[in-house]
Amino acid sequence: MKINPLRIFLLITAIISTCFAQESIQIDLPDGAIARLGKGEINNLKFSPDGKQIAAATQIGVWLYDVSNGKEYLLHSRELEDITAILFSSDGKKLVCGSSTNQAIQLWDISGEEKKHYLTLYDRFVTVIDLVFSIDNKTLYSLSRYGYLTKWDLNLGKEVSAIQFSENQSISVFANYGKSFVHLDQTDSSIKIWEIVDELFSEEVANKIYAKTINGGLKDTEISNILTVLGISPDNNTIVSTHEDNIIRIWDVETRTLRYRLKGHKKTINSVAFSPDNKILATGSDDKRVMLWDIEKGKLHKTLTGHLSSIKTIEFSPTNIHLLASGSSDGTIRFWDTQTGEVLQIFTEGHIDSIHDLAFSKDNTVLSTVSRDGAIQIWDIKTGKTLPTPYVESLDIDFPLSLSHDATILAYNGIDTDSSSSGPKNVNRNNPRSGIKLWILPLGEQISISPQKTLDLTFSPDSKMLAFSDPFSGVKIWSIEAQSEISSIKKEFSHPTEMEFSPDGILLAVNYAFSNIEVWDTNTQRIIPMLNRQDPKAQNTQDLKCLTFSPDSSMLALKHTNYIDIYQIDPSGMALHRRFTSNGSLGTSDILVFSPNGKMLLDVNWMGNGNDIQIWDLDSENLLGTFSVQSQPIKKLVFSHDGNNLACGSENGIVLIWDWKRILQDIKKK
Repeated sequence: MKINPLRIFLLITAIISTCFAQESIQIDLPDGAIARLGKGEINNLKFSPDGKQIAAATQIGVWLYDVSNGKEYLLHSRELEDITAILFSSDGKKLVCGSSTNQAIQLWDISGEEKKHYLTLYDRFVTVIDLVFSIDNKTLYSLSRYGYLTKWDLNLGKEVSAIQFSENQSISVFANYGKSFVHLDQTDSSIKIWEIVDELFSEEVANKIYAKTINGGLKDTEISNILTVLGISPDNNTIVSTHEDNIIRIWDVETRTLRYRLKGHKKTINSVAFSPDNKILATGSDDKRVMLWDIEKGKLHKTLTGHLSSIKTIEFSPTNIHLLASGSSDGTIRFWDTQTGEVLQIFTEGHIDSIHDLAFSKDNTVLSTVSRDGAIQIWDIKTGKTLPTPYVESLDIDFPLSLSHDATILAYNGIDTDSSSSGPKNVNRNNPRSGIKLWILPLGEQISISPQKTLDLTFSPDSKMLAFSDPFSGVKIWSIEAQSEISSIKKEFSHPTEMEFSPDGILLAVNYAFSNIEVWDTNTQRIIPMLNRQDPKAQNTQDLKCLTFSPDSSMLALKHTNYIDIYQIDPSGMALHRRFTSNGSLGTSDILVFSPNGKMLLDVNWMGNGNDIQIWDLDSENLLGTFSVQSQPIKKLVFSHDGNNLACGSENGIVLIWDWKRILQDIKKK
């Protein structure tokens, strides 16, 4: 099967022209950024009390959706990142959200057209895992991962009481409309229900007179497995706990005994939810499945398939016992009919996992991203909307992953699994899933290259060749069009940690884990010799963090922990040209990129609460300036093919696109 670039281009063009273009919501963009793609990995979902809205908590904010038509609104604040806890007030007019990284809880008035942030509470216990309003909405309670219960007076806007109910990191959830909470004590694996009364805050908690142990009399060594999720039914009669063994345990509150052990999920369970009538338990897992369990019978009721990646959170509608919402790192929120198992609607809005790779199309109108779990998103840059994406067996994808430079091919390791990924029925399951594979975007065609796994993958700049490594036979270069090996670099036990083609496609730099870097001429299959090996500086090419070629292929930059080396390369060999020393300012990431004109180097410095992208001048060896990106650590930095835009993909699944000329202008003004 030959790949037709024209066919790919025409299909992309057709998709873009027929997409329903909507103005992308770009709130609070950093200076110089022209677009934000993605909304962060979904951490939590909550329906409003009337079931008409659903809130999705992500790593950059809270997205409010109208369930009937998908109309969206972003509640965004730079004070709050990685939001994990969200809750509507009982009247549906307010929404509260808490962060797992910031010492803050925020309250929003969402009753009008303009959503207003009106109160921030600073939590000294940092990690908020659950929130609940009192019945009159005047008091707020929060649970911390570090075993604290805090009481907040919303009229006064401050903390009024706090107690520590556990000295260990723990998972806890509120129950009985804020009258109690459930907690698993990791010291003895006991599950306790605490009654929230005023005396709890004023007396010693050590006697635990306000805690009822559910499984104290049961000798079940299985529950010593690390807890992953804890939940309680709306009628407070049933508790569910899931552990690292992926077994679901159902506990009877009244009898304090284990009622059922439910087995079915093959990977980590991330979320549980009870139906409003207390009859169905829904569980969502990394195996991409939502399972519905009959609580009374302790049996599997139905399995919901369709998500292309891990299920992160699930939630039943409070007004429709048969409506379930699920959020996945495949970028979608799906609404299910739990009676039929059918998908009622899908909000495809680009909530994605940590970005592993990204690439622009040749005409710079489309950007493709692939996340760490193999989920692919194809973006229309102009509208900021996702385009139709082929089904990819992301459950069967393993590292490394690599996108071609024109965003048309994904290369990856396939893995053998006990069960096939969910997806279209016409996918051929008889083909072996292990080995190196190519996935053609956006057609959805798959090509198997080798039955052996690889340690690294990299495409040539023209996307016509793929280099991959084999620890026993070296590096092989594969022709995409001819689907055959065209050359190889013999080197047993090479263990390359990084490979990169030069922009002209002639040179291939290979960084080996247990030896020095080597640069190969792929035409002659010879190593480019090191000309000044007598120079002590030139001898040390180990301890390398990353490498990159200049746009004209004449230089190779090697980034180490405390310095950057620039090598000049010509047919006779490569020689150390200059060295940048850090003076404490060298970036902390494994990222190094030349500017389009080859006169500057960009690296990334993670500052704990944001990234500084640093720009170095090659002639003066000075730091020209920096610009900040308020996000999780940047994982990928790529220029568009015309050199006008710079895209960065971060750990929170967000892609920011910058105007490169604007960045340089702003730096010159400083």
